This record gives sequence, C-alpha cells and structure tokens, in this order.
Amino acid sequence: YTLQLLADLMAQCYAVHQVVVVDATPESDRNESLYQQKDYPFELIIKWQESKGSCRARNEAIDLCTGDYVVFGDDDIRVPPDFIENHIRFLQTNNAGACNGLDIRADHQKQDLQDLENKLNTLGDKRWIAGCTQMFSNANSCVKREYVSQLAGNDVNFDGGYGEDSDFGMS
Repeated sequence: YTLQLLADLMAQCYAVHQVVVVDATPESDRNESLYQQKDYPFELIIKWQESKGSCRARNEAIDLCTGDYVVFGDDDIRVPPDFIENHIRFLQTNNAGACNGLDIRADHQKQDLQDLENKLNTLGDKRWIAGCTQMFSNANSCVKREYVSQLAGNDVNFDGGYGEDSDFGMS
C-alpha cells in the first residue's frame, strides 16, 4: 500500500517536497530495498518505528517534517493528482489552519483512482460542501505546520485505543 501511495504522491500537480513514512514492519520482516530515494522526485524519509502505537508513529513523523504544511495520510489511501493542491488551496482560500478531505472507502483493495473518481462523481455537488465539524481524521488531513508545532503532536495516551484523531483535531 505504501508504495502505491508514494506513486500517487509522485503524480501530484502541486509538487510534494518531502514525504515521511513511519513503517511499523517488524524488524524480522523488513525489506529496506523497497524504499529507494532515487526512485522519487521528493525527499523520502523512512523511519522504522521502534515504539508502538499510531500516536507515537505520527509524532515521530511530525518531528521529521520541515514543510509549511503537514499532510497526514494513512498508508492505504489513494490520492488523485490534485490531492495536495486541493488541501492547500482550501486552507489558503478560507484562511484556515487545518482541513480534512473526504473519507471514501474502497469496496475492495483492487479499486483504483478511476473507481475513486466514479465515487466522487456520484456525490455530485455534495462533494464540494465545506464547513466546520467536530470530527477530524489523520487519515486524510492537512494542517499548517505552526499549529502542529503548537500541539507538540498526538497525545500518546490514546495509543492502543480510539479517539486520537478527534483529540488532535479538537486541540
């Protein structure tokens, strides 16, 4: 999944400058040859996770990020070529500090970006509704770096459970 996401990030209209991957593959199962910097037009940072928990993994990634915006995404998402551009455009147009993208689930793991486009088209104009919400998803979001820095990351007390996304978003 991660390699597929990295390929999607290479195809972005708005060039990605840095990607940080925190890979939790156990040391005995790792294949470090999968991630080759020479294969990507952006800086690729691979952090092999030694701690446990998604909050710790996100915090480890945040510590390595250097850009003005931090785009959070799970390894199993697919992103169309305008993904990064749309996030940043939304933040700048609305003078916002953070935003979430849509959460559209695939019906099965072999669905591709055309399937995603079909699902987006089915939403029609509902696709473009924007507003405030009490939910936040670290699976598809963009936050100005200055706000991420103020928060000092995700609360590790949520590791092993649920609620870390909402807590991070509300903070």
